Amino acid sequence: MELIDKIETGDSAAKRELRRLLAGGTRETNAPLLDALATSASKGSQDSCEELIASVRDLGLAKPAIRKYLMSDHDVDAAEQATFVALAYRIDRFAGTSRFTTWLHTVAANEAKQVVRGKARHSDRRAGDAPEDLSGDNFVNRVSSVIANEQMVRAAMGELPENHLTALVLREEQALSYEEIAEQLEVPLGTAKTWVRRARMELSERLVAAAW
Repeated sequence: MELIDKIETGDSAAKRELRRLLAGGTRETNAPLLDALATSASKGSQDSCEELIASVRDLGLAKPAIRKYLMSDHDVDAAEQATFVALAYRIDRFAGTSRFTTWLHTVAANEAKQVVRGKARHSDRRAGDAPEDLSGDNFVNRVSSVIANEQMVRAAMGELPENHLTALVLREEQALSYEEIAEQLEVPLGTAKTWVRRARMELSERLVAAAW
């Protein structure tokens, strides 16, 4: 598809045209565009991956699958952010044997189930404690390697609240355990986990926004 070929080269006009087509399209007309974009991203095109994640966000493509499992807007947002991250480092698994939206539905549903499991595992924790981080470690490296360059990541990190940023740096760059972070920052364990989780969510939002 010529439009996708141009996007792979970083053509800004082609990206704007894709956004225009998707914004004004229907499920039927958008499907081939998304399939082609996902196939390109799965083959390693960073520009296609950036546009794909931005399209999933702005068209709300992950939310229908997520809302089958979650009711709270906060939980839905958390699962959606986790889906963006999952797309960033799992898109190479998209084989093109089904519609991208079908594949995305599975990814988003899995992330929603993770949130449900996390809430169940930690339902007896006191208020303010956070579930285990659903994104996993090396989050910054995984996301930055796919949807942003290091300069973008550092710029986005600089906009985070200081306590969230400090917790994230201790976790990501110094590889401290949550217990060690809590001790160093002199906060409860649950607070340390919350700060890291929120920092990751905020960072993914900023990186996706920068890609758009």
